[in-house]
Amino acid sequence: MKRFYLICTCLALLLFSATFISAVFEFTGAPSSIASLNYQTEKYQYNEAFDPSLARLDNLTRLTDYCDSLLSVKKGLSNNNINAEKELPLIASEVVRNRFYHGLSSFGFGNNYLAYVANPFYLKMFLNSPVKTNDILKFPAAICSQQAMVLMALLQKKGYPVRKVGFTRQFASGHFCLEAFYANSWHYFDTDLEPDTTILNAYDRPGIKFLVENPEILKKVYIKEDPVKIATLFPSYFYGKVNEPLATKAAIYGSITKFLSYTIWILFLLAFSWARRKYLRLSNNRYVRNRRFSLSELQPG
Repeated sequence: MKRFYLICTCLALLLFSATFISAVFEFTGAPSSIASLNYQTEKYQYNEAFDPSLARLDNLTRLTDYCDSLLSVKKGLSNNNINAEKELPLIASEVVRNRFYHGLSSFGFGNNYLAYVANPFYLKMFLNSPVKTNDILKFPAAICSQQAMVLMALLQKKGYPVRKVGFTRQFASGHFCLEAFYANSWHYFDTDLEPDTTILNAYDRPGIKFLVENPEILKKVYIKEDPVKIATLFPSYFYGKVNEPLATKAAIYGSITKFLSYTIWILFLLAFSWARRKYLRLSNNRYVRNRRFSLSELQPG
């Protein structure tokens, strides 16, 4: 039993040290030597819109304020002769389109080390990817769903009803976009595959239903994409519920692991203290028994 508590003491001390140091690194910003252990985000391939200077828009408030400022400038240049309700979603879509390049962003030692460590135990690897708007905005890269969730959060904040537009394709990856409701109709946005906005705007930003029903327009809009992909993927579209919370399980996972990343070291510290007390108590009891036995042997017969 004494050996068991000794092992528990050493293990708890090791875990306490590791989690406490990791929490400090996460709080202060992980050094490059630790950050190098993170999942490596795909590098920018220079084949899509991306403005690195927009990295300063690292939370929803800053992103929204920036879009509002662009709208104000456009109003001033046009002597207030624009439809702000229509213009803001177009501006927001363009900003998000340039804010990210395509690539999966994932938690690491610099932002949620526990999610990074626990991720291999889950078959669904997306649990390690941020789904909350402010978390996604800490990264330069984002996949289709992450980009769509950022734009949806921005438009919802401005009072626009939004809904998910999903696509499924057998034996291949799907796609994730959105529609926003304004001017009495739904309008389709895809910041990830970057369709031709000039053509979309010429048709007043129609919904996905209109595009699928007009395949020639759809092909022109996605002129950079494989025609086979367009023909097989886009007809499979489906809608989510209006203003429906998305990726709730991943959001809960991220919140719990984020909290534990800062606090789990306390649990290991308590475990270390408990195991050490048990070990010392057993050691002292054995010492006292041995001492009594020795003294009794020295007494004269």
